[in-house]
Amino acid sequence: MNLFSFDAEASVIGSAFIEPDLIAELADIVKTDDLYHYEHRVVWGALINTAKQGGSTDIVTISEYLESIGVLDDIGGMAALAEMTRNTPSANNAKAYAEIVADLAQRRRLADLMPETEATFADRQSDTDTLITQAVSRLEAMRRSRKNQLLRAADYLGEQFVDPLDRRANGDEDAMGLPYGLKELDEATLGMKDNELVIVGGRPSMGKTAFMMNCLRAALNTHAPVLVESLEMKRPALFNRLIASIGDIPLAVLYDPRNNDIDAYWSRLSFPVVQVKESNLYINDETPRTISQIRAQAKEIYDRHGRIGLVMIDYLGKVRIEGDYGSRHDRAIEEVVAGAKSIAKEFSCPVMLLSQLNRKLEDRPNKRPNMGDLKDSSAIEQEADTILFLYRDEVYHPDNPDSKGIAEIIIGKQREGRTDTIHVASRLANARFEDLAPRHYEESFS
Repeated sequence: MNLFSFDAEASVIGSAFIEPDLIAELADIVKTDDLYHYEHRVVWGALINTAKQGGSTDIVTISEYLESIGVLDDIGGMAALAEMTRNTPSANNAKAYAEIVADLAQRRRLADLMPETEATFADRQSDTDTLITQAVSRLEAMRRSRKNQLLRAADYLGEQFVDPLDRRANGDEDAMGLPYGLKELDEATLGMKDNELVIVGGRPSMGKTAFMMNCLRAALNTHAPVLVESLEMKRPALFNRLIASIGDIPLAVLYDPRNNDIDAYWSRLSFPVVQVKESNLYINDETPRTISQIRAQAKEIYDRHGRIGLVMIDYLGKVRIEGDYGSRHDRAIEEVVAGAKSIAKEFSCPVMLLSQLNRKLEDRPNKRPNMGDLKDSSAIEQEADTILFLYRDEVYHPDNPDSKGIAEIIIGKQREGRTDTIHVASRLANARFEDLAPRHYEESFS
């Protein structure tokens, strides 16, 4: 079977000459490189470009354009264009011709991919898991490219804007995304929203893992499937923190129960253990992991449940880079951050990516982090929808009673909202952040 159709390609072009109003619709289905024959690629490219510029797309005008760039004779002259038009059975079937051309183009790409993949797999120096995820990613990209991504504004306004707005106004739908589990932060951000990338940055000892546990607690309450890529902490340590956070149990009790009166906390263990056992929580602690491998795991969960509530990656610096960028560390960061954002958009879920901050902030008097403290920050600033910084002043000023047990969550960027600083209670011994009691808040920050 030939993986091309001369007649279908010619009929797409002929239909465009017969009914110029079809060009925009056909161009969404058939790209120039979908056409197998050189003469068809040249003519179709000329039709699309001329139509985009608002020019006439009749045979004479296109012929003059092709002659001006010196290719008219190469494709058979004006007679070839007339023949395409004359031999087109019916412009009413233009979309069917276009679908045939697009389908055959995908089959050719798939056929080209197979020997290339075979050769790549024969390279014993390459990691097998990485090769598999790369092959799957390429196949998935081919599949997605077949879908028409063009969305009419009228369709969006009706189905995805006005209708949800009306439901929220009537109280039939909550405006809140996936909550962080901290009241004031949730009010300031409306939670973590689908398709969004949330960056959480902080220096060591600021409580990034405890903050992650807070978000994980809130996510488990929604019963949504959650994927945690724990690239720094092994699974047992992460489970200890999660159980401690849910049950409000000191971590020391779980690590050394014989010397920390486990009996006093035994009754608190049952709920977190049952909640985690009954959840759709998936934890991977294998390292190193590439962003392609993380995406493949997210795809597996999505296929199993039909949705993902949240993807967490701890942390950016531990994700293995696939590209060879030499000394361009910023390009490596861009690969991971752009990949994380792509996961959020592909699976319509929030992705939380933890990040370390530059050591240089330790050298200045005010050590509260800002956007410039993100390592190679340009790609992070561009891709992230929300950027949060964690800061505990008591780490630097342990003798200051006003900062004891207080943490600041600094909203450095919020694409759909304001920047702000939220003060919360820091209880890292129990792997928790909590809302401040109103009286405590008034006394400390009035």
